[in-house]
Amino acid sequence: MTQRRKLNYRDQVALERMRVAGMSQTQMARGLGISREVLRRYLKGPVRSDTAHKFEATPEMRERVLSYAMAGLTRQQMGILLGIPSEEIIAREFADELARGAPMADAAVVASLYKNATQNQNVVAQIFWLKNRLGWRDHRQVSGKLEHTGEVKTTPAPPPPAETDVLRMLTREMRKLSAEERGVLEQALAVIESASATQH
Repeated sequence: MTQRRKLNYRDQVALERMRVAGMSQTQMARGLGISREVLRRYLKGPVRSDTAHKFEATPEMRERVLSYAMAGLTRQQMGILLGIPSEEIIAREFADELARGAPMADAAVVASLYKNATQNQNVVAQIFWLKNRLGWRDHRQVSGKLEHTGEVKTTPAPPPPAETDVLRMLTREMRKLSAEERGVLEQALAVIESASATQH
């Protein structure tokens, strides 16, 4: 018979995984290295306070949760990767990392897009920025009549606004942002400027 021992937090996590996997009580007891009687007592009653282990998040776990949140993983997916059976534990213990992940990822993408549009002169990034941030759209006014010759007379679209007009539109758009959004954008711009300064 296996040696009787208490169930610690790791055992509880392992037990939860075994339950989900549909293992029998005999297989679970063998996997945990405890007797079936100890397992049955544990499954029937609440965990005694002397056997319960308070969850403590490590700095490495916090880093991983932050990167998972930036990548858009769900709490359930994070729990699987971290070996934490409860989404409530993740929500409670990693609230800060969960809250910061998406805005940090968004700021990094905005910074990269901004850098590509301004420094790398990436026309696709510039067009994307203008269409999504400033509401620009592809529009060409066509006028005229189809004549017997098959020609179509067109009137070209008005030229794009001058640089000062674009700056005015950007300033207007910046005013619409909340203080937090402005802060994130300013941080992203500062990162871009410092990266640009180190490259030159």
